[in-house]
Amino acid sequence: MTKTSSAHPVVVMRGISIEFPGVKALDGVDLTVRAGEVMALMGENGAGKSTLIKALTGVYRTDAGSIEVDGREQAFAGPAQAQAAGISTVYQEVNLCENLTVAENIMLGHEVRRGPVISWRATRARSREHLVALNLDIAPESLLASHSIAVQQLVAIARAMVADAKVVILDEPTSSLDNDEVEQLFAVIRTLRARGVAILFVSHFLEQVYAISDRMTILRNGRLVGEYLTSSLPRRELVSKMIGISLEVLDELEEAPKRTVVDSAGAPYLQAIGLGRKGSVQPFDLDVYPGEVVGLAGLLGSGRTEVARLLSGADRADSGRTLVAGAVARLRSPRAALAHDIAFSSESRKAEGVVGDLTVRENIVLGLQAERGWVRRIPRRQVDEVVDRYISALGIRPANPDALLRNLRWKPAEGAARPVAGHGAQAPHPGRADPRDRRGCQGGDPAAGRRAGEPGDVGGLHLCRAGGGGAPQPPHRRDARPAQGRRDRQRHRRHRARPRRPDRRIGGSGMTALGELSRHRLFWPLMALAGLLVANTVRAPGFLAVTVRDGHLYGAPIDILRNGAPLLLVALGMTLVT
Repeated sequence: MTKTSSAHPVVVMRGISIEFPGVKALDGVDLTVRAGEVMALMGENGAGKSTLIKALTGVYRTDAGSIEVDGREQAFAGPAQAQAAGISTVYQEVNLCENLTVAENIMLGHEVRRGPVISWRATRARSREHLVALNLDIAPESLLASHSIAVQQLVAIARAMVADAKVVILDEPTSSLDNDEVEQLFAVIRTLRARGVAILFVSHFLEQVYAISDRMTILRNGRLVGEYLTSSLPRRELVSKMIGISLEVLDELEEAPKRTVVDSAGAPYLQAIGLGRKGSVQPFDLDVYPGEVVGLAGLLGSGRTEVARLLSGADRADSGRTLVAGAVARLRSPRAALAHDIAFSSESRKAEGVVGDLTVRENIVLGLQAERGWVRRIPRRQVDEVVDRYISALGIRPANPDALLRNLRWKPAEGAARPVAGHGAQAPHPGRADPRDRRGCQGGDPAAGRRAGEPGDVGGLHLCRAGGGGAPQPPHRRDARPAQGRRDRQRHRRHRARPRRPDRRIGGSGMTALGELSRHRLFWPLMALAGLLVANTVRAPGFLAVTVRDGHLYGAPIDILRNGAPLLLVALGMTLVT
């Protein structure tokens, strides 16, 4: 690892502060990136890493502080100005044109011209020079879509060097790569470092950070913790600084009593026997016992997500069977799985996990409200109790239940409502299923996108506590090593009592049938309609009168049926389908 303390600084950020509505994302943060070094930017979710990068690249304007590039103060109005100043970013999701060739992507906007005409032969030759400079053996004429994500990221780095980048920002570049691809990427990073390029590296894989970085800057809750030489900062101390927990507390957690082995003689709560789906996952067997956490570990494409979707009814199995509490269960839809107290926490937070146009409060209680129906509103006091409990338990930041979820992470800035950086929008997602007192919870990579300190919370504490005591929980993870510290299985679990199923009767035994009927989604709307009819009849006794003239029926009921029947049929059809 190179000594970089004497290298000249390429980027100097001093006192950077950025405030969004209701939260201060950055508070006086400093960052210095020197030529010929790899600076790792570390911090847990919500620490401010994404915001700091966007401030450097001109996506966000700073409320306070200064940015210098090569000794000249800059105030970037957008990413184009940052790129012109020599700052290039390679994001986790490669933003290249897959329908173009490698050469066309590398030289896009920098094509070699002979007068007004592009010389494609010279353009491909120039792109090959850039690939060779990075020791990359990639055919320039090949279509980008034919290459893996790892190769596409390397092409994105080569494109950055065409623009004569002085600083290359790598935002989670290894999240979808296997070990060989990571080594190939690191070889390119070392080549860039040897050429004097400053590199800002963001990753939640600590072993990779220690393998490639020279120094690291640590953020916590939007503030600077410090800047350290990587070689002089032990990993445990790094985690302690990131999450704000002392080493003594970490030692106590490591010395906590280990979980006991599951008694295989007991009955599993959830069983999959020969369960499979053609073209998706081969038939498999799986037992999940009450109170245990089962880890499904494997590489991308190994079938982890497919297994979770089958167990939760999101996909239909075409072979095998599923048993819940010893009885055969037909889990043909998520609704059917919920009826058996099995909930699914998707790894695709944005598309399947939350509703961005609703607030944090509304997302957390959405499942509970859907179960009661839109007429039987949950009392505000009960909503506040549930929401406050899960905001505290899941560490949602900012702790504002009235914040729109889209403003926490995903949706681009619109006017003054700029989004909060980081991954705060993920936290309400597991809380969606938990308030419903489910005994089973399928976790689709619940730690995806989370940094050190947070996966342990989600996998080992919150999902188990929120799951109702003895809830069996099988989250899955891409990498096997992080799963070892958080999962009960290889067949380990806690001895915990199984939760009692809540009594759903609304009165004595004679009221059970009415109580079950009132749970149907059409019950209360029909009751409201009947109440309106009765009220109008009392007020105007002739309201329900029907007359016959010229062979046709006339009256208020006929008008209501004539005008409302189409809408009623559409609403009924949608209700039955969904």
